[in-house]
Amino acid sequence: MDKADLYVDQIAIDQYLTDKECKKCGVDSCRKLVEQLSAGKINSLDLQSLPDQKAQALEFAIKSDQMLPEIPKLTFPRPIDPEFVELNQPKDGDPIILTGNNQYTQEVLLTVLASITNPLFVLFSDTGGDTLDMAVVYESFNPEAIDNSFILTGLKKRIKTSPVIIPGKAADLNKSIQEKLGLRIETGPVCAAELPLYFANR
Repeated sequence: MDKADLYVDQIAIDQYLTDKECKKCGVDSCRKLVEQLSAGKINSLDLQSLPDQKAQALEFAIKSDQMLPEIPKLTFPRPIDPEFVELNQPKDGDPIILTGNNQYTQEVLLTVLASITNPLFVLFSDTGGDTLDMAVVYESFNPEAIDNSFILTGLKKRIKTSPVIIPGKAADLNKSIQEKLGLRIETGPVCAAELPLYFANR
């Protein structure tokens, strides 16, 4: 199977670790820590100096090739109904992860978020079934469609203070989405497998 690029090579692990943390784990540098985790010489249980959530998130990011489902490279849209999912009993003020309504996007994202204990909302906005990277190119991921998804799912009335986290591939839309929704927009990672680290560091 010709597999889709899930951008695991763009996970920015270094920004979540300090030299002090890595030395407390018994290695000279963060680069060596990542190498040893990747080689299976150490695992999250050996990272006693890190909070449990961060250690597990680090291991997930490094082993994401093994953890993420295999997704075929797409040549046509795979839409699901625009919807939102509530994880860990979120309330107004908890983050909203915003992405497109592609079937495989949903599969990957929910696999990743199963490892997160933070309360949050996930909104699969209508992109006509395009994957997020294609939706940015085709402009199906746009402020008007996103605002409409907020209305259709009831989030528009329910959410007043939650920050909205958009994928790194949509970073250029940050300001226009913020103006349309009236909510604070944060640009999240390019790769979904980085989200556990993103939330562990939040």
